[in-house]
Amino acid sequence: MTMAPIPEHNHFERPTAHRQEFPLVRRWSYLFILIIIGLTSGALGFALLSTYIIPYGGFDHSSTVVSDARLAGIEVVTTPIAIASDATVSVVRHTDRALLKGFDAVPSPTDFLASAIAVTSDGWMMSSAKNIVKTGSYDIYRDGSYYPVAEIRVDDVTHVTFMKVAGLELRPIEFAPNEPGIGDAVYFISDAGLSGKRFSMSRVAQADYFPIVSKQDYSKPSDSIGHFTVVLPQPPGAASFGFDGQGRVLGIINVNPENTLTAAKYLNVAVDRLLRNEAFSDIGIWYYEDRIASDRYTRAATIYHPSHNAIKAGSRAARAQLKVNDAIVAVGNEILSRSNTFDYLWQKHQGDQQLTITVVRNGVPVDIAIP
Repeated sequence: MTMAPIPEHNHFERPTAHRQEFPLVRRWSYLFILIIIGLTSGALGFALLSTYIIPYGGFDHSSTVVSDARLAGIEVVTTPIAIASDATVSVVRHTDRALLKGFDAVPSPTDFLASAIAVTSDGWMMSSAKNIVKTGSYDIYRDGSYYPVAEIRVDDVTHVTFMKVAGLELRPIEFAPNEPGIGDAVYFISDAGLSGKRFSMSRVAQADYFPIVSKQDYSKPSDSIGHFTVVLPQPPGAASFGFDGQGRVLGIINVNPENTLTAAKYLNVAVDRLLRNEAFSDIGIWYYEDRIASDRYTRAATIYHPSHNAIKAGSRAARAQLKVNDAIVAVGNEILSRSNTFDYLWQKHQGDQQLTITVVRNGVPVDIAIP
């Protein structure tokens, strides 16, 4: 018996593309990746070192602040920052320290509410914090010690908060007598009292700024501030107060309008009201402020509102028989100007025994006593 031949099995293999290897190129690629990883790790390590190991609490009286190169290069600010730092404290939530059993050397960051500055030698502090209420319970923290806040008052115009403490004697901060000019430096302190103090700088971009609410309604009420100083954006975390080159307060930072300062002169008159134990007394008008065509006067606050009565019923203006379109050119014998605006002069002369304003009515200046 003849057996059939076994058919051949044709084995098939998928062809493989054999590429020429370049060991040197591959080694350079690995080296490049290792360099990138090393640089990234080094930068991260330096950031952690500078944040958590290198001390920045307290102020080195021989140090300088290096500002953004776009602003002014290197600025030596030893004196102003040291003075401002000495008058700056922290406002924290009140806690029963006896229950903490010695672990109260530094308050928790969640207890920190705001920075404040000393404005009198007998314990009055000023802060711009909106999260401090009259019914709350707070402490002033300074150099490891706590001082209970005994009294809280809020100014009706500047909306700053005053807090009275006992047992803490600080040299009160000074307010700058003049507003800064374009390009002047403004120094800031942030993180006061807890993790240390950090310092930053900005510059004035516009010395006198009058925001307009809208094109249709540019009148403003007489119980608000409408004149600001514009600063270049300050670094994140900057504190509320800006200081000049002599450690004096230039103003307080506003959220709206953004990057503006309420000038120190408004804060100064707010302190005067506090010390006189007086509340702000509104004249009760709506007005807009602009230049005026006159041989003697250059600026006026004209009583006007486009949609409703510009003189509030029963107000001091109504009792003085002021009229719509009266142009107020002087308050207490001080003539209005871009720096001496109506809102400032009205607040400044609140304590006058006999307050008189000058208006231009139908082209004629008239002196009017305000009841």
